[in-house]
Amino acid sequence: MTGASGFIGDALVQQLTILGYELVLVARNLKRLQAKYGPIHEYVQWDCLEGPPPEKAFAGVEGVINLMGEGILNRRWSQKQKQRLYDTRVLGTRHLVVGVRQFAPNLRVFVSSSAIGFYDQSQPLCDTDSKPGSGFLGTLCQDWESALSDLEALSQVRVVRIRTGIVLGDGGVMTLLKWLVLFGLAARIGSGQQWVNWIHIDDITRLFIQSVQDVRYQGVYNGVSPNPLSQYQFMASLAQQLSRPMILALPAVLVRLVLGELSIEVTQGARVSAKRLLGLGFVFRHPHLETALKSALNYQYISHLDREVRCHRHYTFQYLPVPNDTVFSFFSDAENLERITPAFLNFKIASQSTAKIQKDTLFEYHLKIRGLPVKWRSKIADWDPINSFIDTQLKGPYYVWHHYHRFHQYQGGTIIEDEVYFALPRIPIIASLISTWVKRDVASIFDYRKKVIKGFFDG
Repeated sequence: MTGASGFIGDALVQQLTILGYELVLVARNLKRLQAKYGPIHEYVQWDCLEGPPPEKAFAGVEGVINLMGEGILNRRWSQKQKQRLYDTRVLGTRHLVVGVRQFAPNLRVFVSSSAIGFYDQSQPLCDTDSKPGSGFLGTLCQDWESALSDLEALSQVRVVRIRTGIVLGDGGVMTLLKWLVLFGLAARIGSGQQWVNWIHIDDITRLFIQSVQDVRYQGVYNGVSPNPLSQYQFMASLAQQLSRPMILALPAVLVRLVLGELSIEVTQGARVSAKRLLGLGFVFRHPHLETALKSALNYQYISHLDREVRCHRHYTFQYLPVPNDTVFSFFSDAENLERITPAFLNFKIASQSTAKIQKDTLFEYHLKIRGLPVKWRSKIADWDPINSFIDTQLKGPYYVWHHYHRFHQYQGGTIIEDEVYFALPRIPIIASLISTWVKRDVASIFDYRKKVIKGFFDG
């Protein structure tokens, strides 16, 4: 896999790891990946502009997922930035293909990212055989895909090209859009009638994985939801999810002054079809924008006290080179919960209803939040030894707290997933004011947990 340090790359690495794949991650800067995943994968440093990856990157490799490329929205499109956008995709892919032909005799599948910017945006509907565009982005995408022609000539290599739309998830363009809306800057751009072709991160990740696994996938696919919306509808829906008004309108001429040539891609947009994917039976888990946005914004509705409560989501992923049963045994000792909680919380277990943790075990905790003493009562809602358990708050500082712990065996070690859904007490205005602060604290606590857990097992 190349370009694994990006937004889609992170999601793909996590899912492929859980599925049991052995990965070689190739990137220019490996520090973040190594800090995130530890010794779980092989890492190869490579600057895509300098030449092919080294031979060791291809040892035993049977499939490649190519995600390389400078972010389209990273900077204004100066001539220098346009050249970088082009080189990191086209030149980089050419170098990767040279490396594959030289060093990967056992390669069976090559899946490469592309973009729906490939198409001529003046068309009312774009399918995989529609006319390409003649502007910068259209030319870039055509040359990007043409860089794969030497591979497509090899009968043993199945080549898949995925033209991706806007990806909705906790990162990428959604980070920018979310903050614009939160600051009251949700706006109709130009006419607002241009199409926004989007796809949820879960669906684009599954599409890449199915393209690797399923031999029916070959050629070009549009990585978009079957239900695109106009730019106005898209931004209005996002504003509604974030409980913010949408009253601004930005004339196309003003957008051009701010964004330059990039404004063409923002103020125009044809409808892009997902027909070829649907024909293969691909099932979208998030086909409609409302549910996709809730997930992308890390919200989830949890049933609590006979009502649906909107909760924030926090997720962490950690690998330990330790057997699954050993890791689960650590979490089966309630006293270890005190060890992995930051000292400033002054966290203490007051009581445990059963000698050993099991389903329906009750806990009473004492802790301090910003110096204020708090009592917390929780219940083990599910207990599946060595695989998973769930604890849920019955009484405490949150209105809702559901914590899913999952443990997956991988290469003799264990992947730990923590997924938490939480909602603050239903106090008007105050809950909204402190939510960002609380989310930051939750993230800090789980970062601390990961460090302590790693240190414990390293020792």
